[in-house]
Amino acid sequence: MQDSFTNIERCKQPVIAAIHGPCIGGGVDLTSACDIRYASKDAFFSIKEVDVGLAADVGTLQRMPKIVGNEGLVRELAYTAKRFSAQEAFQFGFVTRVLDSRELMLGFDCHSSHCFWLHLPHAHPPLSLRFMLWQRQV
Repeated sequence: MQDSFTNIERCKQPVIAAIHGPCIGGGVDLTSACDIRYASKDAFFSIKEVDVGLAADVGTLQRMPKIVGNEGLVRELAYTAKRFSAQEAFQFGFVTRVLDSRELMLGFDCHSSHCFWLHLPHAHPPLSLRFMLWQRQV
């Protein structure tokens, strides 16, 4: 399973996660491998593996500190299985944007600047996109 999530991280195209409702355990592993994470305000997160006697070993402990920039916070979340809201995830830097509803998140107004991914391939040649994705791995 870890290879599957690493393939998402290594994907040459940007990978965007749209999160609504619970994002628990493997869901956090999966979304931490994505380039951009959007959440609806009803989303919540938990690194839940500790509650069943496991370590979060599919990438969360390696990727999330790089995303949020605070290894102590990630350890606290992993050791306690603390549930955190979409707003907290935004404050931590784990999600890029919190939207009011699932419908708004999935139906972004593509005539606004929020729908940037439609313009991404035209705005950046493939070589610069690959460089940006490579930078994230360094």
